[in-house]
Amino acid sequence: LESDEFKNHKSKIAFAVGKDLGGQTVVADIGKMPHLLIAGATGSGKSVCVNSIICSVLMRTKPDEVKMLLIDPKKVEFTQYANIPHLIAPVITNGEEASRALKVVVKIMDDRYELFSKLGVRNISGYNSYLKTHPEETLKPMPFIMVVIDELADLMTTAKRQVTPLIQRLCQIGRAARVHVIAATQCPIAAVIPTPIKVNFDARLGLRTRSKQDSRNILGDAGCENLPRYGYGYYMTPE
Repeated sequence: LESDEFKNHKSKIAFAVGKDLGGQTVVADIGKMPHLLIAGATGSGKSVCVNSIICSVLMRTKPDEVKMLLIDPKKVEFTQYANIPHLIAPVITNGEEASRALKVVVKIMDDRYELFSKLGVRNISGYNSYLKTHPEETLKPMPFIMVVIDELADLMTTAKRQVTPLIQRLCQIGRAARVHVIAATQCPIAAVIPTPIKVNFDARLGLRTRSKQDSRNILGDAGCENLPRYGYGYYMTPE
């Protein structure tokens, strides 16, 4: 986080991934992903990774620049963020609450697209240009929205039918509206990450997995099963 690469990055929602094999700092832009899937067995550093992403963004943004929806089915990972002003809603800890909150985010996204259509613009960049040329309309800048799910498997166990179509919709068309999904799981199987959701996560971060098959499910190839624990990983990005 103290590196020049991180400090000088132009994106408000950049995060420090770590260091590559050559010792160079790797910084990623969530805005270009536009969604990130993280997988790793217990003890691989998955939750620490998710917290690092959140902290990276909090260090660079004001509450009117980024809004977060934090979903924590395990009820212990996001308690420290309970009072931050960036939250859309209190930290979510069960499937029913997650479904309601995701519906709110989908509504915000749909409202943004309706406004884009009304103004004749295609995305946030076009909207921002419109703001500069039409100050008399008193439109407000739109913050990034980050939906962060710490354990997707737990959420799918309790509310798969309710949340799957909502997550799928956010992943499919969220980019132009600045809605980004970051989901982590220790069980990267089809029951947890259905194909309609998985194909929309262009960026993947594979920490140590239990098996070759888990590695293939997250990255498309084996290798994650041989990684050391505690933070080593393979990072695949569309950038």
